[in-house]
Amino acid sequence: MTDNRISRLAFARPGSKAFKDMTPEEHIDRNIYMRNKLKGTACENATDEDLDNIRLKQVEQGLYYENDNAVVKLGFDATYADDRRKRAAIPSIYEGMRANAFNFDIYGTDVADVRKVINAFVLNFGKFQKEGYGLFIWSKTKGTGKTMLASILLNEVVMHYMTPARFITVYDYLDMVAESWKDKSGDISARLKNIENAPLLVLDDIGVQSVDKMANDKLFKLIDKRYSKKLVTIYTSNKEIEALGLDDRITSRIEPPRNFIVHLPEVSVRIKDAERKQKEFLTRLKEE
Repeated sequence: MTDNRISRLAFARPGSKAFKDMTPEEHIDRNIYMRNKLKGTACENATDEDLDNIRLKQVEQGLYYENDNAVVKLGFDATYADDRRKRAAIPSIYEGMRANAFNFDIYGTDVADVRKVINAFVLNFGKFQKEGYGLFIWSKTKGTGKTMLASILLNEVVMHYMTPARFITVYDYLDMVAESWKDKSGDISARLKNIENAPLLVLDDIGVQSVDKMANDKLFKLIDKRYSKKLVTIYTSNKEIEALGLDDRITSRIEPPRNFIVHLPEVSVRIKDAERKQKEFLTRLKEE
């Protein structure tokens, strides 16, 4: 097949006549072409089925790919992307970390269901955003990668979708609310508004610390506002929803169907990673 024919099929709208008339060989060639174009994007690991729902789109500002009502630029200004990440306040250890940095194999158990939800979130963020669907990532064990995974997902959205995002722990949010009463400049209030209205928010460590009635009310106002506006929230916790210790007004807004439950295996990735690095170190010593 000619390069021009492959290119035209990459731009063809899924479901169109040109798309339906593809031969099996053309379909394979299109997927190869698309994978090359999508390298370095949130869709670089798309399955063949996913690729059938993605097309390239040429607009005045440059080349984009279109997927589930989201139009995403192929290749972006690195300085602009860095600025967006800084505004998101992602923990510095996870800044710029990509999806391929999260090694699901390290759990040593079947995580197909987890990967399915995570891949759907990254590849179809436009649809998640339209429905207001978020994620509740939890596990009782420390070091399973909850915060790392949430940060990576935020990174992917910030880098590849035109969506501002914010990261904050529940502790820091409640501390900020308390400080806002003393803030006469209005700076903290403005930051709180940005958090409340962020199209994507990671609310880390919910339920980790006990909260009094006032803190509970403040947390409810944040979650209720976002729930009402269908703003996407990713929660992380070391407790399942029923054990968060928060009142029913809050848990009812975190439960499915509004949020997908992502239960990570009760395996400390941190410990496994440390063990792997120690083995590699000892191996290097033997080779020297």
